[in-house]
Amino acid sequence: MTVSTPAPPGIFISYRHKDSAAWAGWLSDRLANHFGLGQIFKDIDSIHPGDDFAAAISDAIASCQVLLALIGDRWLTVADKAGRRLDNPKDFVRREIETALGLGIHVIPILLDGTTMPDADQLPPSMAGLSAREALDLSANRFDSDFGRLLEALDETLSQPQATPPRAAAPERSSSGPPKSPVRLKRERAQQLAELFDPFPSD
Repeated sequence: MTVSTPAPPGIFISYRHKDSAAWAGWLSDRLANHFGLGQIFKDIDSIHPGDDFAAAISDAIASCQVLLALIGDRWLTVADKAGRRLDNPKDFVRREIETALGLGIHVIPILLDGTTMPDADQLPPSMAGLSAREALDLSANRFDSDFGRLLEALDETLSQPQATPPRAAAPERSSSGPPKSPVRLKRERAQQLAELFDPFPSD
């Protein structure tokens, strides 16, 4: 008997719990109705009890085609005792976006209820590229029309063949040895992602 492996989620929803948890839930439900539940990754809905949380997040980012970065009015300024969360290299929202940008994944900033797009100088240098991405507004007052625009963008992106990202490049050659095998490259990439997301603080 052949057991099929579920396709990885095409859409990763990145959000800060203290800023846009309700929006993320609302958006996730609507997207799941259109694309199917298996195509959407939203942390607390997609990670099962007993799963390695950091590994599940990193795997989902690495395999998705689109990351939606939900930006509410507190996204930029949420702080803890150590200072602004976004300035902490271990902040998971920062890491999600950094990773997606670094892997060449399509990132769409979603500006919630009139939130303005952060300038590059308001972001950590590793995230500055986010400010250059074309954003999409999502307002409670015009949710249906705004959501329709998002669906059009996602339908177009997801219908395209998934580009081969830098993580899946051809085996590297080293001047001091033979090319690395795909198995070795996969192992090295898994180790890099594990280091990136460990430890993995809450938001």
